[in-house]
Amino acid sequence: MFVAGIKKETIVKAVDIMKNARFCMIFFGMGCTHTDGRNHNIDHAISLTRDLNNYTKCSIMAMRGHYNIAGPGQVWSWIFGFPYCIDLSKGTHAHMNPGETSSVDLAMRDEVDCFVNIGADAGAHFPIQAVQHLKKHPFITVDPNFNMASEIADLHIPVRIAGVDEPGVVYRMDNVPIQFKAVIDGLPGVPSDEELFDMVYERMCELTKTQPIWVAAKEDRKHPTNISAVNEA
Repeated sequence: MFVAGIKKETIVKAVDIMKNARFCMIFFGMGCTHTDGRNHNIDHAISLTRDLNNYTKCSIMAMRGHYNIAGPGQVWSWIFGFPYCIDLSKGTHAHMNPGETSSVDLAMRDEVDCFVNIGADAGAHFPIQAVQHLKKHPFITVDPNFNMASEIADLHIPVRIAGVDEPGVVYRMDNVPIQFKAVIDGLPGVPSDEELFDMVYERMCELTKTQPIWVAAKEDRKHPTNISAVNEA
């Protein structure tokens, strides 16, 4: 007897190993998320984790790939309430619906008229049909390295790397934030992510004739350089 092409005996053996383990850790990656079922595959993996906790201690975690890939998910979660598939087109609130609002789904339906690839490699990891749709329109890559996405991009903007030539916070794969200092000097003329997007934001405000509220708010939060003068005041 086979289940999804796997022998029943093999499945039973795997379950027995997990049930009898002192601690079971399940890692999932693109083999689950980029095949048929996608996010529903993870639903089943989470259900398996829940059931295994009736017999032993079990946990589940995404097997992260690129450097600091856990960072965006953490930041988006505490800003918008969702870790991915975030749709901000409603203007007043964020919306999330896997299968509809992910970048791959939007690309497959050819609903994207400009694609900005930030710190990822859509050229290597997106389905070829999605990439073919994206290449019909402006394709911008923001990445410190050359990769397949930068090779096919209409514009590649290099930036500094947090923890290498730029100080910053990096999230470990288990979602622990680590504060890094720069260990080397960055190349002249190469901005950090923050500097680049501040410039983009300011230019957008110029074009739309609106005030750059975010940049002004960041200026207000800066620590004063002359602490003694502040204390005297």
